[in-house]
Amino acid sequence: MAQSSWTRPTVATLLTGVGPIKHGVHRAEHSLGADLRLLPERLGDFGYATAGFTANGNVQEKFGFDRGFDEFWFHNRATAEQLVELALGWLDGVRAEDPDRPFFAMIVSIEPHDGYEPAEPFRARFADGIDDAEIGTVEFVKQPRLKQRASTRPGGATAAAL
Repeated sequence: MAQSSWTRPTVATLLTGVGPIKHGVHRAEHSLGADLRLLPERLGDFGYATAGFTANGNVQEKFGFDRGFDEFWFHNRATAEQLVELALGWLDGVRAEDPDRPFFAMIVSIEPHDGYEPAEPFRARFADGIDDAEIGTVEFVKQPRLKQRASTRPGGATAAAL
Protein backbone atom coordinates (compact mmCIF):
# COMPACT_ATOMS: atom_id res chain seq x y z
CA MET A 1 0.00 0.00 0.00
CA ALA A 2 1.42 3.36 -1.00
CA GLN A 3 2.34 5.57 1.93
CA SER A 4 1.66 8.75 -0.01
CA SER A 5 -0.08 10.03 -3.11
CA TRP A 6 3.19 11.07 -4.76
CA THR A 7 6.51 9.49 -5.60
CA ARG A 8 9.14 11.04 -3.35
CA PRO A 9 7.67 10.11 0.04
CA THR A 10 6.49 6.74 -1.28
CA VAL A 11 9.97 5.73 -2.52
CA ALA A 12 11.49 7.15 0.68
CA THR A 13 9.23 4.76 2.61
CA LEU A 14 10.24 1.83 0.41
CA LEU A 15 13.93 2.55 0.97
CA THR A 16 13.77 3.34 4.70
CA GLY A 17 11.02 1.02 5.92
CA VAL A 18 9.32 3.86 7.81
CA GLY A 19 6.47 6.22 6.96
CA PRO A 20 6.65 9.88 5.89
CA ILE A 21 6.30 11.25 9.42
CA LYS A 22 9.41 9.31 10.52
CA HIS A 23 11.58 9.78 7.40
CA GLY A 24 10.51 13.42 7.03
CA VAL A 25 9.92 13.47 3.27
CA HIS A 26 6.43 14.84 2.70
CA ARG A 27 6.85 18.25 1.02
CA ALA A 28 8.43 19.35 -2.26
CA GLU A 29 11.45 20.87 -0.49
CA HIS A 30 12.21 17.74 1.59
CA SER A 31 15.09 15.33 1.01
CA LEU A 32 16.13 12.11 2.71
CA GLY A 33 18.10 12.90 5.85
CA ALA A 34 21.24 11.06 6.89
CA ASP A 35 19.64 9.84 10.13
CA LEU A 36 18.01 6.75 8.58
CA ARG A 37 19.87 4.00 6.74
CA LEU A 38 18.52 3.12 3.33
CA LEU A 39 17.89 -0.38 2.03
CA PRO A 40 20.82 -0.27 -0.44
CA GLU A 41 23.15 0.75 2.40
CA ARG A 42 22.01 -2.21 4.49
CA LEU A 43 22.21 -4.62 1.57
CA GLY A 44 25.70 -3.34 0.73
CA ASP A 45 26.76 -4.36 4.24
CA PHE A 46 25.83 -7.93 3.27
CA GLY A 47 27.80 -7.88 0.02
CA TYR A 48 24.99 -7.04 -2.39
CA ALA A 49 25.72 -5.15 -5.59
CA THR A 50 23.26 -2.25 -5.70
CA ALA A 51 22.09 0.05 -8.47
CA GLY A 52 19.28 2.54 -8.98
CA PHE A 53 17.85 3.62 -12.34
CA THR A 54 15.33 6.43 -12.44
CA ALA A 55 13.68 8.86 -14.82
CA ASN A 56 11.52 10.34 -12.09
CA GLY A 57 12.61 13.82 -10.98
CA ASN A 58 11.45 13.06 -7.44
CA VAL A 59 13.93 10.20 -7.11
CA GLN A 60 17.36 11.60 -7.81
CA GLU A 61 20.67 12.44 -6.15
CA LYS A 62 19.72 15.94 -4.99
CA PHE A 63 17.04 14.41 -2.75
CA GLY A 64 19.39 11.77 -1.29
CA PHE A 65 18.08 8.76 -3.19
CA ASP A 66 21.52 7.74 -4.48
CA ARG A 67 22.77 6.94 -0.97
CA GLY A 68 24.05 3.40 -0.63
CA PHE A 69 23.86 2.51 -4.31
CA ASP A 70 27.07 1.33 -5.98
CA GLU A 71 25.71 2.80 -9.21
CA PHE A 72 22.92 5.35 -9.59
CA TRP A 73 21.57 6.77 -12.85
CA PHE A 74 19.05 9.56 -13.18
CA HIS A 75 17.98 10.12 -16.80
CA ASN A 76 15.19 12.69 -16.93
CA ARG A 77 13.85 11.61 -20.32
CA ALA A 78 14.53 7.88 -20.23
CA THR A 79 11.66 5.50 -20.93
CA ALA A 80 10.96 2.47 -18.78
CA GLU A 81 12.36 0.30 -21.56
CA GLN A 82 15.60 2.31 -21.60
CA LEU A 83 15.91 2.07 -17.81
CA VAL A 84 15.46 -1.71 -18.00
CA GLU A 85 18.15 -1.91 -20.69
CA LEU A 86 20.54 0.08 -18.46
CA ALA A 87 19.73 -2.19 -15.52
CA LEU A 88 20.26 -5.35 -17.56
CA GLY A 89 23.60 -4.00 -18.80
CA TRP A 90 24.63 -3.28 -15.22
CA LEU A 91 23.51 -6.75 -14.12
CA ASP A 92 25.49 -8.36 -16.95
CA GLY A 93 28.56 -6.61 -15.55
CA VAL A 94 27.84 -7.80 -12.01
CA ARG A 95 27.32 -11.37 -13.24
CA ALA A 96 30.54 -11.29 -15.31
CA GLU A 97 32.49 -10.19 -12.24
CA ASP A 98 30.86 -12.60 -9.77
CA PRO A 99 27.99 -14.82 -10.99
CA ASP A 100 26.92 -15.67 -7.44
CA ARG A 101 26.87 -12.14 -6.00
CA PRO A 102 23.41 -11.10 -4.76
CA PHE A 103 22.07 -7.86 -6.16
CA PHE A 104 19.43 -5.21 -5.63
CA ALA A 105 18.28 -3.09 -8.56
CA MET A 106 15.69 -0.31 -8.29
CA ILE A 107 13.97 0.98 -11.43
CA VAL A 108 11.66 4.00 -11.12
CA SER A 109 10.10 5.06 -14.40
CA ILE A 110 7.76 7.96 -15.04
CA GLU A 111 5.29 6.51 -17.58
CA PRO A 112 2.29 5.45 -15.44
CA HIS A 113 0.86 8.94 -14.89
CA ASP A 114 -1.90 11.14 -16.31
CA GLY A 115 -3.65 9.52 -19.22
CA TYR A 116 -2.33 6.08 -18.38
CA GLU A 117 -4.50 3.31 -19.80
CA PRO A 118 -3.91 0.06 -17.93
CA ALA A 119 -3.26 -3.00 -20.04
CA GLU A 120 -5.16 -6.23 -19.64
CA PRO A 121 -5.39 -8.12 -17.35
CA PHE A 122 -4.99 -5.13 -15.00
CA ARG A 123 -7.85 -3.08 -16.40
CA ALA A 124 -10.28 -5.98 -15.97
CA ARG A 125 -8.93 -6.74 -12.50
CA PHE A 126 -8.89 -3.23 -11.04
CA ALA A 127 -11.21 -1.12 -13.22
CA ASP A 128 -13.78 -3.59 -14.50
CA GLY A 129 -17.03 -1.87 -15.44
CA ILE A 130 -15.58 1.63 -15.54
CA ASP A 131 -16.16 2.89 -19.06
CA ASP A 132 -15.70 6.63 -18.48
CA ALA A 133 -12.31 7.45 -20.06
CA GLU A 134 -12.29 10.80 -18.23
CA ILE A 135 -11.94 9.15 -14.82
CA GLY A 136 -8.35 9.25 -13.64
CA THR A 137 -7.26 12.23 -15.71
CA VAL A 138 -5.83 15.32 -14.04
CA GLU A 139 -8.80 17.34 -15.31
CA PHE A 140 -11.21 14.92 -13.65
CA VAL A 141 -9.38 15.02 -10.33
CA LYS A 142 -9.34 18.84 -10.37
CA GLN A 143 -13.10 19.16 -10.89
CA PRO A 144 -14.48 21.47 -8.21
CA ARG A 145 -17.69 19.46 -7.85
CA LEU A 146 -16.08 16.03 -7.78
CA LYS A 147 -18.12 15.10 -4.69
CA GLN A 148 -21.35 15.44 -6.66
CA ARG A 149 -20.36 13.02 -9.43
CA ALA A 150 -22.27 9.74 -9.43
CA SER A 151 -20.44 6.43 -9.32
CA THR A 152 -19.93 4.61 -12.61
CA ARG A 153 -20.38 1.23 -10.93
CA PRO A 154 -23.82 -0.36 -11.21
CA GLY A 155 -25.81 0.56 -8.11
CA GLY A 156 -22.95 2.74 -6.87
CA ALA A 157 -23.42 5.73 -4.61
CA THR A 158 -22.27 9.26 -5.32
CA ALA A 159 -18.79 10.18 -4.14
CA ALA A 160 -20.38 12.49 -1.57
CA ALA A 161 -22.19 9.54 0.03
CA LEU A 162 -18.95 7.62 0.45
